[in-house]
Amino acid sequence: MRERVMPWWTSEWTRGIGWVLFYALAVWGTSTTLSLLEPRTATQKRKDFASWAMVLIPVTVAFLIGVRLRSWWWVGGPPITTILMSLTYPAFAYLTSPRRGRQEANVGLSWAITLTLLDAVVVLLAAAAGVVCGKTIWS
Repeated sequence: MRERVMPWWTSEWTRGIGWVLFYALAVWGTSTTLSLLEPRTATQKRKDFASWAMVLIPVTVAFLIGVRLRSWWWVGGPPITTILMSLTYPAFAYLTSPRRGRQEANVGLSWAITLTLLDAVVVLLAAAAGVVCGKTIWS
């Protein structure tokens, strides 16, 4: 009996990288769209909606991809993507600030790191829950 040869696009790693890129695109699209749609004169209700959407949409996408992919290494994809995407601008702002203004920039960077890590833990839990549900439902 001949061994079945799988094309490169059906390997688990290739599919996983594709899903991580899709997740990154979904997070970027959500944050960009909501930041462009929210004018500076927005009501508090609109600001609350945008804040919840920026949290719930990536969490939902991480969960649904976990259900679809059903692979434990997926659990690491959303937190790494969230950390890389969320800390790029604050780190750049800190590194390019003048030495005298670094104390204020340091406070902002500390808050950015804290909130990003909290967000990364939330999407990690959502991705893990998605993998568990996917393995339970389709096993």
